[in-house]
Parts: sequence; C-alpha cells; structure tokens
Amino acid sequence: MKRYVSFIMLFLFIIISIVTYNYYQKKEIYIGKKEEIKEANNSSIAIMLQNEEGQYVKSTSNEWPKDGYAFNETYSSCENGSKLSWNIETGEITLISNISDKCYVYFDKVDIYNVTVEVTGGHVDQSPKKVVAGREVSFTLTADEGYDLTKAKVTSGNCSLSNNNATLSAKSVVGNITCKVEIPKKSIPFMDYLTPLVGKTSGDGNLYYHDASLADGVGDKSYRYAGNEPNNYVCLGTKTTSGGCNDNKNLYRIIGVIPVKVVIDENHIEEQNLIKLIKSEYITKEELGGWGSSTYGDSSSALTLYSSGAKYARIKNQSGINSFYWSGSSSNESNEWQQSSLYSTLNNATTGYLSKMSEWKDKIETVTWNIAGVSNAEYNKPAKDVFTVEMNNSTGGSVPTTTKTVNAQVGLMYASDYGFASSKDNWQTSLFDYDRDANRRANWLYNAVNEWTISRSSANSAFALYVDSTGLVRGSDRVFDRADGVRPSFYLKSTVKYLEGEGSYEKPIFLN
Repeated sequence: MKRYVSFIMLFLFIIISIVTYNYYQKKEIYIGKKEEIKEANNSSIAIMLQNEEGQYVKSTSNEWPKDGYAFNETYSSCENGSKLSWNIETGEITLISNISDKCYVYFDKVDIYNVTVEVTGGHVDQSPKKVVAGREVSFTLTADEGYDLTKAKVTSGNCSLSNNNATLSAKSVVGNITCKVEIPKKSIPFMDYLTPLVGKTSGDGNLYYHDASLADGVGDKSYRYAGNEPNNYVCLGTKTTSGGCNDNKNLYRIIGVIPVKVVIDENHIEEQNLIKLIKSEYITKEELGGWGSSTYGDSSSALTLYSSGAKYARIKNQSGINSFYWSGSSSNESNEWQQSSLYSTLNNATTGYLSKMSEWKDKIETVTWNIAGVSNAEYNKPAKDVFTVEMNNSTGGSVPTTTKTVNAQVGLMYASDYGFASSKDNWQTSLFDYDRDANRRANWLYNAVNEWTISRSSANSAFALYVDSTGLVRGSDRVFDRADGVRPSFYLKSTVKYLEGEGSYEKPIFLN
C-alpha cells in the first residue's frame, strides 16, 4: 500500500513540475503583421498612434498601422512585464510572455525610406531594407569566389564600409538611396597567371616554354609568345565599361617571361625571371616630352607603310606615327646605345618617357641590357643564333665596342625578340628572310613600318639593326639620318600581380 501511495505522489510531482515549467517558460507569440490585430495568450493590445501634434491617441481601428509609423520601443510596454518587439521589414509584432497581460503598443509618426544595395563581385544579405528617417541601417556583404572583400569599395551612394568591409552602413538616412559596392578580383602574381598557359592556344598564337627540349628554341627556360595574334595585351591604364583599355597609348604586349640580370644595387646583380613588355603602338613625341623627329610618310618614302604587308599590321591606328633617330640626333653619329639621346630620353623620369608612366615607372625593374651588337653575317641567321650573339655579347663584327652592357629601366626589343615572335615553323628561317608572307602574317610584332631594335651593328659604327617594313631584319640603317618607329620595352618587377582580363585586344590583362 505504501509503495502505491509513493507512486501516486511521484506522478503528481512530475505533472506539477511540467505545468509549472510551461507556465513560467516565456514563449514568443506572433500577434500581428500589418493586418487585423489578433490578441494572443489572453493578452489585450492597445495601439497608441502619434498624431500631427505629437500626442499619442488610442487607435479605434482593428488593424495595425501602415507605412508611415515606427514602433516606439521606449514607450511600448505591458502591465505584467511581457516584452514586445517589432520587425520594420515584415511589420511583425512579437509578444514574449508566459502570462496573460495588457500591452500598450506605441507607434511614432515617421518617414520610412528604402536603402538599396547593389554589389558586383559579391552578395548582400538583403536589399532593399527599410529604415526610419534619421536612423542607421546595416547590411552584411560576402564576396564571390575569387574576389577580395578586403579590397571592396563604395562606388556610389552615401554608405560606408567597416568590419573588414563585411558590413555596409547607411547612417542618418533622409531619403531613398542606392549604394553600389565593387568587390575586385583577388590578385595573383603575374607569372603564376602566365606560366600555366604554356601549350594552350592563346588567341591566334601560343606561349612556348623554351627549355632544352623545344626544337629551335633558345633553351634558357624563358616563356615567349609566338604567332599571328596571341592574347598577350596588357593595359597599364584604366578599364572601360566593356572591359577594354581606356587608351591605346596605355596598351602593351607581353614578349614573355625572360631570365634577366636585375640590378639590386651598384654592387649586387642577380638573375630573375621577369615579364617583358613592349608598347603595342609606336611612341609619340608627346610621350617623350615633346622630343623627336618627323611623322611616318612625311619625310621619306622609306617610312611609308609597306603596302604588301599592311594587311598584317597589328597596330590599330597607323596615322600620326612619329619616328626617331636611333642616336637621338642627326649630329650624333655614334651607334653606342649608352650615348644615344633616345636612350636617355626613354629613361628620363623627369621630362621623358618614364615621366609619363605615372605610378608604373616604380613597377619597372632596372636590368642589364646587352648592347655589344650583331654583325651582318650574324643577323642573317635564325633567331636562336641571333639570340646567342646578343645575350652573350659575343659578336664577331669588325667594329666592336668596349661598352657591352648598360643598366636601365627602358630599352627596345632585341632582334631575337622579333624573330621568336613569329610562329614556331619560322624559327629556322634567317631573320634576313623574314620578308615573306609566311613570316609577316605569323609574327605579332610585325607592323609594316621600319622599327628600331636595341642591337647596334658591329659591322659599321653608324648602323643599328631594325625591322624593315617588309618584315626582314637589317643592319644598314644609319642611326643619325634615318628616323624609324620606336616601341619602348621593359621588364616588370616580380611583385606586380595579375588582376583580371583574358589578354585579347578587346579585353586586355589588367594588373594591380
């Protein structure tokens, strides 16, 4: 009998505990959403609306107030301590209570605005959001894969970023506003972008890795673009809305990733693999600080666009191309590059070419350029042989130079650079025989005008090597009375990073 009584008492204790817990456990009870008022949990609701005079009057309507009213958390309360909350986006009123209660819900008469957020390169948690006039609203931003949220910026609208750009806020809102946020792509080392492209078709061309196994290559472990029109365009300007370059003067092309001696300081030089660029179009007098000579076609028929090769020219604008003496002056008859005023003007960061490069001049490495030259017999050979002479300063010409190298940021292309820009099936052809359609149409550096290289002639003290308008390489232009086209070339520092772009003319590569 005692055991039975004990069981009954235990059962009653459990029932009472459950009832007590449920009674004192507060619950969230939804009681409205801008529609007919529904009282819940035996609680009564009185709606107090602010009028034009700022006074609060009890509403006689059985509906929640519409737009133009904001919940007043300070005034709203319940007689027995229940809690009220309001969601401005949904209009929901929530009562948190465990007892019956009488609640007074106050609404201020206000202006409510929408804040809209548009994000490129990512997403926003919710948009638009409503906000009471004069108050603040915040959004949470996330970046798409491959995009860098830490580099995000507000491009339009009165909003600000915080919390490592994960939070976007609009403060003291006084009207409907739209804020635009741009999240850029993550940048990667430029060479990390380029080197995986080896062996893959790049536009109408290829990127070749010149190791020992590459037939007719140089074997220096460089990477070089070759072919008719590879995707090797780089814009050092700004991007247009269509993804192009803002000005063709800012367009460059990638010769390749080339091993080169970098000048660390006056006592320290080390070899690095750096990306070598060449200007896509010919430099103008304005870009050289007003220094220079005539315009193509104005002073000499030799400078006229070669008609049979014009259809293969890669530059987009053939008009107004300025030409320059290799030595820089008709009074300077030396073919020593370090004595050329063209050389000094290209490297002048105050009034010359570098002065027009703005922040990019600090991204260009100072390297050792080989300037011993090439003889007539030596440039009448395939690119590989010309490269060996140029890079080893081993010319056997009858007019040698005591100065075989110069340390500088800017130079011109080597004759061998031009040779290896042609498609691979032309690499066995002598550079002196590059005046055939098979060579012209397959060489992205060919432009159907006379163009200087950095290589002097070691056969004649007045000559330098140039690319003839027919496509072949010659060493018979006098440096002081023949004005040819000039395209500066330089090596980017290893710290430069790839940002975006496919490398085509329409959508070139952009760097950080």
